[in-house]
Amino acid sequence: MTPERDERGRLYSDDHVRKLRLLRMLVERGHSIGRLSRLDERALSDLATSSGAAAVAPPAPERPGSGWRTVADAVERFDAAAADRELRRVAAIYRPRELVHEVMLPLMRWVGDAWYAGRLTVAQEHLTSALLHGVAGTLVGAARETPVRLLFATPPGERHELGLLAAAALAAAGGLAPVYLGAELPAAEVAAAAARSGARAAVVAATGVADPALAIAEIGELRRLLPGGVEVLTGGARDPRFGAALRDAGATQVPDLERFEQDLARHGARF
Repeated sequence: MTPERDERGRLYSDDHVRKLRLLRMLVERGHSIGRLSRLDERALSDLATSSGAAAVAPPAPERPGSGWRTVADAVERFDAAAADRELRRVAAIYRPRELVHEVMLPLMRWVGDAWYAGRLTVAQEHLTSALLHGVAGTLVGAARETPVRLLFATPPGERHELGLLAAAALAAAGGLAPVYLGAELPAAEVAAAAARSGARAAVVAATGVADPALAIAEIGELRRLLPGGVEVLTGGARDPRFGAALRDAGATQVPDLERFEQDLARHGARF
């Protein structure tokens, strides 16, 4: 929403004025203007309503888990608008790292457990994935300008990328520059992207569910194609034997996101 101009300067409509007043009020309550600038007027109004009792300090987030549970309830009834609205609201309240650990990860665990138990349909699982892509994309897109780039991808045959999305969001939260390449990318493509972007590391999600041999071969090929100074980090392996094979292929195994944060810190991340 960009104001028009005439020979005397900018012309602000009632909508512009209303949004500027919302921004001023929320900034005075302690919210970051950088985060507020990404929200539309409806999201700003929702945030102003939910934080109406705040005086100067930013409002305390809901108890851990309540935000993601509201999203899950909306997914169960196929209310995509309500789920998206709640995610945008908590994204404006939580700090980026808290958003990953207290909203995204619990929601990922819920959808995985519920789908495995037969309580969710494939359509609901896809809806949740789309919502998580959206919130992760917002975090990744808001990453600061920095020369410390990390690539994120999965090898051919590996379609599970929700954990990879969370990892990319954590990299952005730590002040690094994630380059999210997506799912099922051949080793040669990842290596070429690393060469052109000057990436410090390639983060590859590999569960080994579809084709363990193919995943191991692709990661071994990626290690061969990358310069020695570019690290290959792999996560998602639950089978210890598969994890050992990935390490033999030249990757650094990352068992969980807590350990991943330590790896990010080695590359300069600050949380």
